[in-house]
Amino acid sequence: MRSRLILLFLLNVSLLSCVEVNLHEHGTTITSKTKIELPPFLVKCKLNDIAILPSPAVNEHNVQYYLSKPNGKVIKLDLSDFRSDKLRFNGRANDIVKTVPGQPSFPRLKEGSNFTLSFAYPIKVETCELRPPRSASDRFYDRDKTRLDFCGYTVPNVTLNDEGLWKIIGVGNIVYETKVYLKVRNKNL
Repeated sequence: MRSRLILLFLLNVSLLSCVEVNLHEHGTTITSKTKIELPPFLVKCKLNDIAILPSPAVNEHNVQYYLSKPNGKVIKLDLSDFRSDKLRFNGRANDIVKTVPGQPSFPRLKEGSNFTLSFAYPIKVETCELRPPRSASDRFYDRDKTRLDFCGYTVPNVTLNDEGLWKIIGVGNIVYETKVYLKVRNKNL
């Protein structure tokens, strides 16, 4: 009776383990018929950016890699497939970014003041955009209407959260950019 119980126990344990371990001179190879899901990570990139993702090295010829898109679709990746292509320069694109000085250069304002930021001199641009720091991303601002030939904005009633690097990006024949670091002092000081 005891021998049958031990034999039954050993057969159940042997059926539960489905991993085969082969020892070689260079190391250990583990073969498993299960799917190993790597921890997810977020890669922030734009449409034309190239993201290079390292994959874990597995000593197996029939390894399959999958990439999950944010919309839930899954793509099977073939690591042996690559594309060789020449980069072509498009002369009509806005590839050149010219840094221009900002007005004011080093703004230091008290809390509650109005912050006016613009290019230091008139530039012919088709569009103009203000990029606040991350802490003030939902901040209200108004296009400066007093000098229409300048690309400028007015931010009313600045707070301590508005402190940081502010950018203006103007697009004309080329891209113009100005960066200004706003320093906000407490109004009680």
